[in-house]
Amino acid sequence: MRHSYIPMNLSSINEKLTTTQCAYIECTPFKWAMYISNNFSISGGLLWELVSRWDIRSRVFRGRDRIVPFTPVDVSFALGFSIVGKSLVVEEDQQCQTLDLFKGAEVTIKNIRKQLRCHKKKLVNFFRLYILLSFVEFYFPKIGNKVFTGFIKQLDNLSSFDTHSWGLDVYNFVVSSLRESSVVLKEGKKQDTKTFKQVCCHIEGK
Repeated sequence: MRHSYIPMNLSSINEKLTTTQCAYIECTPFKWAMYISNNFSISGGLLWELVSRWDIRSRVFRGRDRIVPFTPVDVSFALGFSIVGKSLVVEEDQQCQTLDLFKGAEVTIKNIRKQLRCHKKKLVNFFRLYILLSFVEFYFPKIGNKVFTGFIKQLDNLSSFDTHSWGLDVYNFVVSSLRESSVVLKEGKKQDTKTFKQVCCHIEGK
């Protein structure tokens, strides 16, 4: 059995990026998102084993006779993000320019794609929406069609991107997902594959 992660919307958009759009994204911390084109998968047994060995308090994987730490540096190496800088504040339901692009409509993956088509010639807005999609499908994935909008306000100020510790925020998100999955396991519940999918792509270091 394999648990897979399919960034079909992001990979589809990546296939159609123009030279100008690529050049713009290339100058940001999110440049590696442009190279996402394949599905990610991890053995279900391996994923289950990793979660079962996760130590919530120490933030390490514990084996029989060794400890394997999981640190922000691992995320930095895997995704090319800085772990130095300002910490981001999670703010749900916030009013901002990026949210206004949806004109009151719910922020869903479908609506993000719709707005990307509408703003494909407006570089700044296109980039904001592109990064939002990368949040949804790769950096901060949620179950189903749910969209994590906690950092959406940060997309208004594109010039501040390099000042934030994106690597630390992704790390904290992964640790939170590991903690939730570990709790499910320790409570003796059935294998929660939906929760594990949240963790899958980050555990692989893709």
